[in-house]
Amino acid sequence: MAFALGCGGRSWTGQYEGNRDLAVPQGANPALIRTMGMVRLDLRPDGTFTLIEGGNPMTGDYTTSGDEATLRVKTFMDRPIAAMGSAAEAMKRPVTLRRQADGSIELRNPSAFEGARVTIRRIVPTPGDK
Repeated sequence: MAFALGCGGRSWTGQYEGNRDLAVPQGANPALIRTMGMVRLDLRPDGTFTLIEGGNPMTGDYTTSGDEATLRVKTFMDRPIAAMGSAAEAMKRPVTLRRQADGSIELRNPSAFEGARVTIRRIVPTPGDK
Protein backbone atom coordinates (compact mmCIF):
# COMPACT_ATOMS: atom_id res chain seq x y z
CA MET A 1 0.00 0.00 0.00
CA ALA A 2 2.43 2.64 -1.19
CA PHE A 3 -0.25 5.32 -0.96
CA ALA A 4 -1.07 4.77 2.72
CA LEU A 5 2.28 4.74 4.49
CA GLY A 6 5.06 7.31 4.53
CA CYS A 7 8.49 7.39 6.12
CA GLY A 8 8.75 5.33 9.29
CA GLY A 9 5.31 3.84 8.69
CA ARG A 10 3.52 7.15 9.32
CA SER A 11 0.24 7.24 7.46
CA TRP A 12 -0.52 9.96 4.95
CA THR A 13 -4.27 9.37 5.17
CA GLY A 14 -6.37 12.01 6.87
CA GLN A 15 -7.77 15.49 6.37
CA TYR A 16 -5.52 18.52 6.03
CA GLU A 17 -6.15 22.24 5.84
CA GLY A 18 -4.24 25.47 5.25
CA ASN A 19 -4.62 28.96 3.81
CA ARG A 20 -2.63 30.88 1.24
CA ASP A 21 -3.15 34.10 3.27
CA LEU A 22 -3.89 36.13 0.17
CA ALA A 23 -3.53 39.91 0.31
CA VAL A 24 -6.89 41.68 0.56
CA PRO A 25 -7.23 44.28 -2.20
CA GLN A 26 -8.70 47.63 -1.21
CA GLY A 27 -12.48 47.45 -1.20
CA ALA A 28 -12.58 43.64 -1.26
CA ASN A 29 -14.42 41.54 1.29
CA PRO A 30 -11.77 40.04 3.64
CA ALA A 31 -13.94 36.98 4.39
CA LEU A 32 -14.28 36.23 0.68
CA ILE A 33 -10.53 36.58 0.12
CA ARG A 34 -9.82 34.30 3.12
CA THR A 35 -12.20 31.69 1.66
CA MET A 36 -10.47 31.95 -1.73
CA GLY A 37 -7.14 31.18 -0.03
CA MET A 38 -8.44 28.11 1.81
CA VAL A 39 -6.90 24.74 0.89
CA ARG A 40 -8.41 21.46 2.08
CA LEU A 41 -7.12 17.99 1.29
CA ASP A 42 -8.58 14.58 2.12
CA LEU A 43 -6.24 11.64 1.51
CA ARG A 44 -8.17 8.37 1.73
CA PRO A 45 -6.73 4.91 2.52
CA ASP A 46 -7.75 3.62 -0.94
CA GLY A 47 -5.25 5.97 -2.65
CA THR A 48 -7.77 8.58 -3.77
CA PHE A 49 -8.05 12.22 -2.73
CA THR A 50 -10.21 15.32 -2.81
CA LEU A 51 -8.41 18.66 -2.95
CA ILE A 52 -10.34 21.92 -2.64
CA GLU A 53 -8.49 25.12 -3.55
CA GLY A 54 -10.26 28.46 -3.88
CA GLY A 55 -13.57 26.62 -3.51
CA ASN A 56 -12.87 24.43 -6.54
CA PRO A 57 -12.92 20.65 -5.93
CA MET A 58 -10.42 18.34 -7.62
CA THR A 59 -10.26 14.57 -7.28
CA GLY A 60 -7.83 11.90 -8.33
CA ASP A 61 -5.37 9.36 -7.01
CA TYR A 62 -2.05 9.56 -5.18
CA THR A 63 1.09 7.61 -4.39
CA THR A 64 3.68 8.12 -1.66
CA SER A 65 7.38 7.51 -1.28
CA GLY A 66 8.87 8.27 2.14
CA ASP A 67 8.23 11.91 3.00
CA GLU A 68 6.81 12.78 -0.42
CA ALA A 69 3.50 12.17 -2.14
CA THR A 70 2.28 12.81 -5.68
CA LEU A 71 -1.34 13.65 -6.50
CA ARG A 72 -2.67 13.14 -10.02
CA VAL A 73 -5.77 15.24 -10.66
CA LYS A 74 -8.43 13.38 -12.67
CA THR A 75 -11.45 15.70 -12.25
CA PHE A 76 -11.96 19.44 -11.73
CA MET A 77 -15.39 20.57 -10.52
CA ASP A 78 -16.69 17.05 -11.28
CA ARG A 79 -15.52 17.23 -14.93
CA PRO A 80 -12.83 14.87 -16.23
CA ILE A 81 -9.59 16.75 -16.94
CA ALA A 82 -9.11 14.70 -20.11
CA ALA A 83 -12.38 16.10 -21.52
CA MET A 84 -11.54 19.75 -20.80
CA GLY A 85 -9.14 20.24 -23.71
CA SER A 86 -6.18 22.59 -23.81
CA ALA A 87 -7.65 24.89 -21.14
CA ALA A 88 -6.92 22.17 -18.57
CA GLU A 89 -3.40 21.38 -19.76
CA ALA A 90 -1.76 22.81 -16.59
CA MET A 91 -4.00 20.67 -14.38
CA LYS A 92 -2.37 17.55 -15.81
CA ARG A 93 0.86 18.37 -13.95
CA PRO A 94 1.06 16.52 -10.62
CA VAL A 95 0.51 18.19 -7.26
CA THR A 96 3.32 17.31 -4.85
CA LEU A 97 3.37 17.00 -1.08
CA ARG A 98 6.45 17.05 1.13
CA ARG A 99 6.33 16.28 4.85
CA GLN A 100 8.13 18.96 6.92
CA ALA A 101 10.12 18.46 10.16
CA ASP A 102 7.37 20.18 12.19
CA GLY A 103 4.75 17.71 10.94
CA SER A 104 3.17 20.09 8.43
CA ILE A 105 2.95 19.35 4.71
CA GLU A 106 4.16 21.62 1.93
CA LEU A 107 1.67 21.34 -0.95
CA ARG A 108 2.87 22.47 -4.38
CA ASN A 109 0.28 22.85 -7.10
CA PRO A 110 1.75 24.20 -10.34
CA SER A 111 -1.72 25.04 -11.68
CA ALA A 112 -2.91 27.06 -8.63
CA PHE A 113 -3.73 30.63 -9.64
CA GLU A 114 -2.91 32.00 -6.17
CA GLY A 115 0.64 30.68 -5.94
CA ALA A 116 2.12 27.24 -6.17
CA ARG A 117 3.06 26.59 -2.50
CA VAL A 118 1.03 26.41 0.68
CA THR A 119 1.56 24.78 4.08
CA ILE A 120 -1.21 22.48 5.28
CA ARG A 121 -1.67 20.69 8.59
CA ARG A 122 -3.56 17.53 9.50
CA ILE A 123 -6.87 18.40 11.17
CA VAL A 124 -8.35 14.89 11.33
CA PRO A 125 -5.70 12.27 12.12
CA THR A 126 -5.77 8.69 11.02
CA PRO A 127 -6.73 6.43 13.99
CA GLY A 128 -3.56 5.15 15.64
CA ASP A 129 -1.29 7.61 13.81
CA LYS A 130 0.89 10.02 15.76
